[in-house]
Amino acid sequence: MTKPRVFLGWLILVLILSACQTATPSPTPVPTSTAAVEAGPVQGPTATLVPPAATATPGASTAPTTPPFAPAVQAPLSKDANSYFAASGKCVRCHVGLRDQSGAEVNQATLWRASPMANAAVDPYYQAAVSNEIQNHPEYRAAIEQKCSTCHMPMAHFADVGQGKGAQIFGPDGYLSPSHPWNRLALEGVSCTVCHQIQPEGLGQRFSGDLPLDFTTPPGQRVVFGSFAPTRAGQMRMPNESGFVPRQSDHLGTSEVCAVCHNLYTHYVTADGALSEDVFPEQTPYTEWRYSAFAPNTSCQDCHMPEAQGSVVLTAIGQPVARQPVRRHEFTGGNTYLLRLLKAFGGGLQAMDGEAGFAAAIARTQAFLQSQTAILTIAGPQAKDGNLTFRVTVTNLTGHKFPSAYPSRRAWLHVTVRDAAGQVAFESGAYTPEGAIHGNDNDADP
Repeated sequence: MTKPRVFLGWLILVLILSACQTATPSPTPVPTSTAAVEAGPVQGPTATLVPPAATATPGASTAPTTPPFAPAVQAPLSKDANSYFAASGKCVRCHVGLRDQSGAEVNQATLWRASPMANAAVDPYYQAAVSNEIQNHPEYRAAIEQKCSTCHMPMAHFADVGQGKGAQIFGPDGYLSPSHPWNRLALEGVSCTVCHQIQPEGLGQRFSGDLPLDFTTPPGQRVVFGSFAPTRAGQMRMPNESGFVPRQSDHLGTSEVCAVCHNLYTHYVTADGALSEDVFPEQTPYTEWRYSAFAPNTSCQDCHMPEAQGSVVLTAIGQPVARQPVRRHEFTGGNTYLLRLLKAFGGGLQAMDGEAGFAAAIARTQAFLQSQTAILTIAGPQAKDGNLTFRVTVTNLTGHKFPSAYPSRRAWLHVTVRDAAGQVAFESGAYTPEGAIHGNDNDADP
């Protein structure tokens, strides 16, 4: 019997980065358990909050009427505000119509609103995961919602922290309820006035949502940091338009700013049902980067916020002043799964962008995965006695573990060998539409 010839040129290797998610979560999960424990005291100074109604447009926080499984529709950005934060609608009044020297659009809000950062609160996988934890451990509901709202709903979370209150995500009194005063702020996820208010003190040592924020300065005098010294006109206009005073600082360009949320340590439930005293490193991409060869010369922003081409005039109002370098606020990562969910069901989820915006973000993410994730090389392929052998080398380009962050993410090699007739002679790493990998014992039997 003649053995099939194997053309090495038909050897196909596809590197796939995928979240280990095997079903589409409910777009609006709500925990069925109503059990809860009282939140512990929150340390920090208190302040009087300004209700959103004082600064928001009428009807800004009304309940959505979009069908629950409707595709994403781009809605106007909120102008809600409280004593600590303002929604992105306050910022786009001036920071709009921006293009770099190549003509590419670099509007911060336009790029940001299709990112996982902007949609951190409405991410259905996040909501389902938190809801599931609450159902499994209702006695720790307060601790779970306090921790999980810190980085996913920071404008609502810290508005309550500033008053010494606990946080609540679900239920009629939770941030996801349209009647909650911070609902619109919560739905904006990680918005402009969160990151740009982060103080430089303690960065690199503050993790798990321990944002160094100023809770003492009154509204109208609070500082937002930027990479460039503000013009005199900007110093006069910005407090009136947004309620914040601009100030230049270099710390926003450091990886340590990202580490505040992207190094996460959590308590866990012990075998006897108690909440642990020590913490578990749930995800640590910052620490992985810090001890990598990338740390001396490459920051998180270099990859996830690439520079615009040439200079950019950063405000549409006042005398134009060209700035350089300017970071594109696209926050591209590797999660196309989430972006596809938001594109398909974002109308019911109240996602921050429309179908076109998410389609563009998906395209950026796919290009990012193809060019800045890893390099595959095949060495020493030999066909002998009917056996094909070769060595695959994966060179990590990410600057942290690959994959990194949320622990259900995984990466694998999909290897296909075809014979001279184009028929599959061998395949390893094929996967089902649900995301299970053929031949993976863990997928067959958890």
